[in-house]
Amino acid sequence: MGLVWQYGVWYGVGKQLGAYRPPSAQA
Repeated sequence: MGLVWQYGVWYGVGKQLGAYRPPSAQA
């Protein structure tokens, strides 16, 4: 249950920054 947690955090951070970047793009 690590990826799901990170995904949720990334989504929140991305929304705040205004540029959501999924972890899949980084991989």
